Amino acid sequence: MSTHLHMQPFSINSAPLIIGATGGSGTRAIAQLLLNSGQVYLGSNHNPALDCLDFKSFYDKHIPSFLPHFYSQKLLPNASELGPSEIETDFQKSLKHYEQDARENISSQANSVWGWKGPRSLFLLPFFHSVFPDLKFLHVVRDGRDMAYSTNQNQLRLYGELSVAEQCCSQAERSIALWERANLSASEYANKYMSSQYHCVKYEDLIFQTDKTINDLANFLGIAADDILQHKDGITPSPTYGRWQTQCQQNLKSVVNRGSRGLYYFGYR
Repeated sequence: MSTHLHMQPFSINSAPLIIGATGGSGTRAIAQLLLNSGQVYLGSNHNPALDCLDFKSFYDKHIPSFLPHFYSQKLLPNASELGPSEIETDFQKSLKHYEQDARENISSQANSVWGWKGPRSLFLLPFFHSVFPDLKFLHVVRDGRDMAYSTNQNQLRLYGELSVAEQCCSQAERSIALWERANLSASEYANKYMSSQYHCVKYEDLIFQTDKTINDLANFLGIAADDILQHKDGITPSPTYGRWQTQCQQNLKSVVNRGSRGLYYFGYR
């Protein structure tokens, strides 16, 4: 495996699948489907949401300082002739923890897809792309109006001040502002530089157009759709689906106005 950065190559002879999103978008449902299929390995050190914990400390340390580059939507420079940076060295350490288990678990499945699920991977997409030029990035998006009123505002708490200029507006407005900026930055970067290595799944499509969404996902991953479809019965709307529709119309209008570009871009009318 070749890398653009000064990194030791991963010993498995393929590039990873990385699943990212803004928090609460539905990545757990997709990860569970992929794991149940038996064709995708997403690590073994998980939290209950199936986030791979091998990279948690790496994310905690490096996302804040990397955000300006993420939002710039620019390719990282070719650093193959430079010495390794701190972010590269730290990622290598995290990758070794993952690799120790991954090598043993997927060696008997030559065609398996390997990778990890971590919503915050979204914020490091240009870095991961520079490390693994052939990686596949699965971007999960959920209606920003629902996300604005979610109780899961961890990313806003962690990265809001670094991502959203307007700190005086309501939490829901700041939340959809982060949702818009983060998802647009990832999608626009990936569509510009990654082409067929990028796939976006809308949570609502997974719920209401399940077969088509799974078939498209399987085609992207190069695995059999039937292996995923046989586990689709567990895909049902979250109890919080459509929560934005119960909000005060005046407040909702401000939220929708603040996230209008992102809502339009991802097809939420």
